[in-house]
Amino acid sequence: MKPLWMIGILAPAILFAAYTIKPSYNFLPFGNGMSVAVYEIKKNDNRLIFFYDHIYKQYDSKSTSISYLKKQGIRWGLGNQWLDEWKVDEAGYVIGTGIIKIKKSNPELQNVGVTEYYFMPMSSDKRIVVAVLELSNTTPGDTSVNPFLYVEAAMSSKELAVKKEVDGGIVFTESPSKVKPGAAQLMTMIPVPDSYAYKAKKNYTNLIDKQTIPLDNLVEEGSDLIGTMKYKNVVLKKGQVVRLTAVFALCNSGDDEAYIKDMTAILKSGEKVLKDEIAWWDKWHKGGKMPAGLSDDEKLLYKQSTAVLKMAQCREPGKPYGQILASMPPGQWNICWPRDASYSMVALVKSGHLAEAKACLEFMLNAPNGKFSGPEYVGKPYKISVCRYYGNGDEESDLNQSGPNLEWDDFGLFLWAFSEYALASKDKAFVKKYYPVAKELIADVLVHLMEPEGYLKPDSSIWERHWAPEKGVDGKKHFAYSTINAYNGLTMFAKVSPDKKDQKFYLEKAAAIKAGFLKHFITDDVIVVNLEDKEKGVTKYMDAAGVEAINFGMVDKKVANATLAAYEKNLKMAKSPGFFRNDDATWYDMQEWGIIDMRIAVAYWGLGNKDRADELFRWIVDNAKANFYLIPELFEEKNQSYQGAIPMAGFGAGTYILAAEVMKAKK
Repeated sequence: MKPLWMIGILAPAILFAAYTIKPSYNFLPFGNGMSVAVYEIKKNDNRLIFFYDHIYKQYDSKSTSISYLKKQGIRWGLGNQWLDEWKVDEAGYVIGTGIIKIKKSNPELQNVGVTEYYFMPMSSDKRIVVAVLELSNTTPGDTSVNPFLYVEAAMSSKELAVKKEVDGGIVFTESPSKVKPGAAQLMTMIPVPDSYAYKAKKNYTNLIDKQTIPLDNLVEEGSDLIGTMKYKNVVLKKGQVVRLTAVFALCNSGDDEAYIKDMTAILKSGEKVLKDEIAWWDKWHKGGKMPAGLSDDEKLLYKQSTAVLKMAQCREPGKPYGQILASMPPGQWNICWPRDASYSMVALVKSGHLAEAKACLEFMLNAPNGKFSGPEYVGKPYKISVCRYYGNGDEESDLNQSGPNLEWDDFGLFLWAFSEYALASKDKAFVKKYYPVAKELIADVLVHLMEPEGYLKPDSSIWERHWAPEKGVDGKKHFAYSTINAYNGLTMFAKVSPDKKDQKFYLEKAAAIKAGFLKHFITDDVIVVNLEDKEKGVTKYMDAAGVEAINFGMVDKKVANATLAAYEKNLKMAKSPGFFRNDDATWYDMQEWGIIDMRIAVAYWGLGNKDRADELFRWIVDNAKANFYLIPELFEEKNQSYQGAIPMAGFGAGTYILAAEVMKAKK
């Protein structure tokens, strides 16, 4: 059996029934909640390419998170060869962690085995990347190698400080006095090198000959600077394994000494640093749980999915703390949506990681929302963002020519997550503190948004159709998904209410919502996407988001089975067992959606069609197995390659965990 870290990037395409599964994703993101970095794997070109100053996309409307690595990134060399050009034999995560491991080989240099590790220490509250180069002797005798490290940095100040010696090593950094306010500087620390050079990018050609790096402290100004550091020659005895460490950090002005202290401790710990990181993750997983009925590869995906949720949660102190992003970079949705985060939070609760779920709940409960409380929008003060958040917790609504996005489903989804946490944790202090806020500014807002018929007023809902009158696919409507989540949210919230009058009130309102839904959102026993499209016929009202009415118990088996049959007829992908999300016919709508596959699998399982449920579940598992155990936003409609934002947290890792909890729990 292959070790747990061996991932299927190099696995051949396999057949799943009549469908083909193949590797199609080349990035390995990792982080510690303070920052995120990305390793790219391509033929003859693999290296660390991104190191971002924040985990989220934007702190506020005026700022954007950036990577402090340039095109060539960070890469190792050996002898006169770049290791990024070597063949990648095995690549992926040490399963259940944010540690990536890449094993490489080169027929021209068979005397040494090479494995690279990269991670951000979870025990650290700083933006630090640790790179470890593992060298092993593959010959019967002694062998000698001369490794080197290459860094291409985007500099804030255009000036590099002269090196600074530390205990056991040397650190290269910008002059703190030159760093622009609010900007970070990339710091590089290694053991005392044999030689080194830092030059402006224009002098890149002077550094190509790795064997003759000048021993100097040359400093040149330039917007990008290239550093090459040659380690002392390493002599490997027969069977010996040696690990070399380099530490990188993104440090704001004034934090230099604190960062250097932590970086030095990491450097001095030597080989122990990797063992300590694995131990941290092992301990974290021991605090969680997983369903007993999972197969071996399903367990691997479950464990890695919880790790994705952990890495996608911001640990930056202050306002950003606790938010869970929809995806990690390089996925473009490294933004906190209440919707995606709710699936993540419920998944964290189900997998036993209550502290993380609570932190995200508190991020939203303490965020300053209510920008759209005017009579033309929500119509009263509210708490949870109607769309998404900036990194600092400010509300953002993705405004375009069709107006803002206002999504009532966020309120119901949050109440679901709030209630799941309260029920599982029995955290009475949390409920006592936040129940009044959740009642007045979330639950009562849903009641306020009810139409006389019981369902909710028009909104932008899950697919973010904006607010303006209908134009193409855009335009607010009476969407089923928002009403479904209002029902579920109020039903769940009644279960945790400490007030019996409130319990009765919210259950009555939930019943009214359900009655209105059943009367107006069902046509020929099929759930329709919205009331405005109801009269246009079956080809215009199909939307798989309606599956949540089945999963949340709003409809009977007759409607549930008829609805799933309609999805099979109208939304089924031609070349995979999965589904596209609706019949609006834009490119985005017509791709296969992982969240839809997983939520339909749960629905089939509940109705007793376990074969179809398992087919969808295994489709996600086997694709993830071939792609680093990550789950994408989309599968491309023609070739099923990974598309959209990757890895997805709530819509990917979260919905897989929720499906596993339903389908794989042994009764």
